[in-house]
Amino acid sequence: MNLKVLTVPFLVVMMLIIAIGYIWPDLSALPEKRAAVSEKEENAASVGAVMNNIDALNGSLDAQKETEQLVDRYFPENMDQGHAIDALNFMASQAGISMSGLDIEVSNSKLNEQVSDGAATTAQRIPKLSKYVVTAKVSGSYEGIKDFFNRVSHMDLFHKVISFSISVDTKNGASAGSAAAAAGGALTGAFEAEFGYMPKRPATVIESDPIFRSSQLDFAVANRLTTFITNIVPTTDNQQTGKPNPFQ
Repeated sequence: MNLKVLTVPFLVVMMLIIAIGYIWPDLSALPEKRAAVSEKEENAASVGAVMNNIDALNGSLDAQKETEQLVDRYFPENMDQGHAIDALNFMASQAGISMSGLDIEVSNSKLNEQVSDGAATTAQRIPKLSKYVVTAKVSGSYEGIKDFFNRVSHMDLFHKVISFSISVDTKNGASAGSAAAAAGGALTGAFEAEFGYMPKRPATVIESDPIFRSSQLDFAVANRLTTFITNIVPTTDNQQTGKPNPFQ
């Protein structure tokens, strides 16, 4: 009788121990699983917000078509040398001068490859610009060459003028201070400029890309670019001193 009384509680305790042994691993992992589920729910909500922002950003671009087209021209996806050559020839024609010796050199370096340590994180999110260098010579009057360089500085294609110069065209028999030079018909200009293009980059994790965290685009920089390209260099209010043509 006493053995039976002891056996029943013993069996109950053993069953509880066995049950807890099977259940406990799942119970101990429950907080971790809850955290994983919560993280997935947050990611799903973040993706939903990003998709809504993308729709809003597309609508913002549709409302600024001209600005979008200008930026696409200014930062082309491919190395479009034809665009640069056509633009330079057109501006030379507008300025009434001739262009010769045009040469294009492709460079493997990047225009913005050097960044400070503090800007490294930001720079990693910015696609690097590839570049090619254009060199050429122009011939004509001083006013025409000056007008050409002014037009080049405002062209709707990302570029940086590395160097430019204007000198007397001695090959045509003129010399500095000669009557031909004074007449403005024996001058030569030389310049070197680098042009950039920006290949597309895929957004591998769109929910972590800063641009998709907002539903609006900031067009302030694009608007300043539009103003710069479409306006010539303003004249100063100060009265000009010295010779208008230093070669006269």
